[in-house]
Amino acid sequence: MLQSSRFRLIVAMGLMLISGASALADQGRPVYESKIDKCNMLASTRASKCIEEVQVALDADIALLMQRPIDLLSSNSFAGLSEAKQKDAIQEAADRLRLSDEAWRTYRDAHCVGAERYYTHAPLHPASVDHRIRLCKAMKSLDRIDEMKRSYIEPFE
Repeated sequence: MLQSSRFRLIVAMGLMLISGASALADQGRPVYESKIDKCNMLASTRASKCIEEVQVALDADIALLMQRPIDLLSSNSFAGLSEAKQKDAIQEAADRLRLSDEAWRTYRDAHCVGAERYYTHAPLHPASVDHRIRLCKAMKSLDRIDEMKRSYIEPFE
């Protein structure tokens, strides 16, 4: 299951990189929130699948946003360094961004599972628990996109 999700994410990211950007990312948070609202109106099994599809798009948009600072560094910074040192500096920045993203994903996943367990004391249908965890991850991903734009993109454009 994990490999299947990873494969879909990689394919989605590749397609988006080829096209230049995701339509949802270009239109922003309101489009995602509208899609999530529509997912929540579905029956629980379909709603969870719908949220999963939104999450794949969110993860792809986060991957695209992770590339933008690298592109900005490549074109603007390190002008006084040799070409080899520029490549090393850009690679180090890219590695740090990737580590940051991995740490954030670990936090997001743990937060959403932990929040679900902390706030829900009554035994519930597993599908509804799964849906709420997926919904939490989607909302945290929206927050991450906003944070990345504010921190990594807007100051340098």
